Amino acid sequence: LSGFIDELLTLGRIDLGLFYTRKVNVRRGEIPLCVVDMVLVAPPGDALTAKGTVRLAALKGRPLILPSFPHALRRLIEESCLQQGFAPHVPFEVDSLSTMVEVVAAGGGYTVSPYDAVAHSVASGRIQVASITKPPIRRLLVLAPPGTGKATVATKAIAVLIETQIRQWIDEGRWTAQLP
Repeated sequence: LSGFIDELLTLGRIDLGLFYTRKVNVRRGEIPLCVVDMVLVAPPGDALTAKGTVRLAALKGRPLILPSFPHALRRLIEESCLQQGFAPHVPFEVDSLSTMVEVVAAGGGYTVSPYDAVAHSVASGRIQVASITKPPIRRLLVLAPPGTGKATVATKAIAVLIETQIRQWIDEGRWTAQLP
């Protein structure tokens, strides 16, 4: 999950990070790549998500499988729900997207994710999704250099390749995102 990538970068344990955030950390040298709308992930056949869109307020009282605090996605969902006048019901916390999807597919609740992160599971029929509306929940995908600030020539070359590829996928319609 994004929060762990950010932590590994800060500690200097990885050379490049690609993760979701709310805003660009210009001081650290993050590069904004795209903005994605979050979707509600549900088990197959779920009535709430059957129409393809769901208002955020409809999540009130429904079990949400979310990462633990202080993960940025958890904070984003908590704050978004509170702005709609309710606290999300989180029966348990899971810090792995693949595990969250497994729990949802088994009927254990709902989660929130960028569509492209779960597209394969949607295509296979293991889960279904709906766009979250009124208000939509959006996240920014950024590319971040190492926390030491010392990127190698190879790291810089890979960063350019990643940025180029993401823009190409968006332009071709292969990725459901908007350029920042």
